[in-house]
Amino acid sequence: MSSYTLHVLIDTKDKQDVFRDIKISSEQTLMDLHQVILDAFAFSGQEISSFFSCDDNWDGDQEYTQIAMEPKDEAFEMGRNKISALFKNKGDKAIYQYDFLRMWSFLIELINISPEECPEPTVLLSVGEAPKEEDKEISELPSFDGEGGLDSLDSEWGEDEDEFGEQSFDSFDDESYY
Repeated sequence: MSSYTLHVLIDTKDKQDVFRDIKISSEQTLMDLHQVILDAFAFSGQEISSFFSCDDNWDGDQEYTQIAMEPKDEAFEMGRNKISALFKNKGDKAIYQYDFLRMWSFLIELINISPEECPEPTVLLSVGEAPKEEDKEISELPSFDGEGGLDSLDSEWGEDEDEFGEQSFDSFDDESYY
């Protein structure tokens, strides 16, 4: 059994370096790592989160979720996967996404593999003051056209009509459907 040292950098709005270096057993689960990160940054843990394996350019690949939404995804639940499933070699990267409304992103890199055991996860280095969980505003809908966003589409098409002059689903009557 080996231990990993993970460099965990949080994406802050002021772009300051705020990170924690965490030492943890490679045999612990991703759910354990999830909890250690929350504790290290003083987040409540009340929101949904996921880990994503990444390539060297931080492009996400496989998602590891807290709870599988479909039976086929159970194999990728955090509690079923050891940290060694996500990190195998020094330099491996992952993204931890916390709170899908506020979109807190943590960039994680495996910076050291040690043959010694690590009975308890430990924060080895803490740099910068962690932001408060509420500091980040809830994400807004993207503005696709750069001017009025999705609201401008309603004004172009009419309040209750779609682009074909049909009634929108806003005025849909469930009882008349059945």
